[in-house]
This record gives sequence, structure tokens and C-alpha cells, in this order.
Amino acid sequence: MCTLSWQRNPSQNELYLVFSRDEMRVRVKAEPPKFFSRNGIRYMAPVDPQGEGTWIAANDRGLILCLLNDYMGKSAANYTGESKSRGLLVRKLITLEDGSPEAVRTYMNRQSAASMPYNPFNLVAFSGLREPEMWHWNGECLETIPNPPMPVVSAGREQDKTQRLRAKVFDQLRTQHGGLIPESALLHAHEQAEPKPQPYSIAMELPDKGTMSITKVRLQHTESELRVKMEYLGGSPLYKPYEVIAGLSLTIPKPIGTPL
Repeated sequence: MCTLSWQRNPSQNELYLVFSRDEMRVRVKAEPPKFFSRNGIRYMAPVDPQGEGTWIAANDRGLILCLLNDYMGKSAANYTGESKSRGLLVRKLITLEDGSPEAVRTYMNRQSAASMPYNPFNLVAFSGLREPEMWHWNGECLETIPNPPMPVVSAGREQDKTQRLRAKVFDQLRTQHGGLIPESALLHAHEQAEPKPQPYSIAMELPDKGTMSITKVRLQHTESELRVKMEYLGGSPLYKPYEVIAGLSLTIPKPIGTPL
């Protein structure tokens, strides 16, 4: 039951996003973000040892990808081969061709049910300060969703109710702060057992599953460079120890005046 939230702040030329990862407690502990390189593209991402994939990655082209499972969809029944970890798709796309959002868009829009070896998911792509784009794969068809509503939520049951209740938390923050949620407030929302009761809370806590980590990404650009910072907070935000255990940054020079 993961949650992804974000806020664009055009006046400060920045975007920040927060991703809570909820998992079963028996699942192997994820590895904090590391640097990787493929096809001449450098990126940073935490890694799930169980599938060798990731749920969030940011590259040196200013592209950020986030993947949430869709538990309401169907399994990859239309695919004739063996299904693959959805997290491997993120690692593939983040270094596809020139590592641009256009490359991701072209690849995703060419997919069909017969070519998708993955169980259902929502894939959200951020590029610079542009509005995000999302692809929803339900196991049977692929839908493109421009500028998806925030937050994006993955729930193991009562998806619609969980989405609605968690969205209210961010709607209230937006109203409280005059439409622009501060980065600290966005993170704080992911650290709270709200809305009640469990398991609808953003910081989820059940006997067999709960929030295992929070990943923050902050993107800021000037006329001469793009800065991307990823911070990984390990453990449940409802218990100690819960702290930043990894922080990585990428600084990317860009031609003056290049739009993002």
C-alpha cells in the first residue's frame, strides 16, 4: 500500500517528491540507494534484492521514475512467457536510449498485452519541472494518464477508499498552505498514522506489513545546471530508529536557457 506525493514549486525552480514503500515484513530488506551506470547514463536508486529491481530511480538527465503495484489488476495472464519483476522495468527505462522522458513515452506507448511480462502497475514519470505522466497497466491494457492526480496510492484492498482517504490529507495540506505544500509538510504527511484507522494511514502499520522506508527526491535547476538529490529514510517512520541512511546527489550541467 505505497504512497507517492509531489509538489512542483515553479517560483523556486524545484520539484520535490516523497515515496513511502509499504511491504510485507517477511520480505528481504531493501538496499539503500546506490549509483549505477548503463548506456552512458548514470542513475541512483535503492534496490530490492528479491527481484533486483527498484521502485524509484533518478538519472543524470533529470528523469525520475516511480512504480507502484496495482493489486486490483489481473496477473500477466496474456503474456506467454514467465513474468518479470516490475522493478526491473524501472531500471530498464531509466537508461533507455538517451535516458529522456521521450524515450520512455515511445517505449511505453508501443507496448501491448502480448509484450508486457509484468503484473499490474502504475508508472509515474517526472522530467524537470514538467507535469508528470503516468502509465497504468492493469494486466490487460495499458493506459496513458497525463498529469495524474496526487497522491498515487497502491492498496492491497479497498483501493478506491484508501486513495480517497489519503488524498484528503494532501487536500487539507494544500488548503492550509495556500495551494503549495512545503517540502517539510509533504514529508511529515508520510510520517503520520493518518488518516485513521489503519490500514488507511499513509504511515501504515499492521502485524504482517507496514511502511518500511521513505525515499525523498528533490530536483532544482538554475540557468546553468540541474541538481537532483535522493535521500533514503530506512525503517518505519512510526518507530525508532528511523533516519536518513543514504543521501546521493547528481549535478548535471545544461546549456543556458534549456527548458525543462
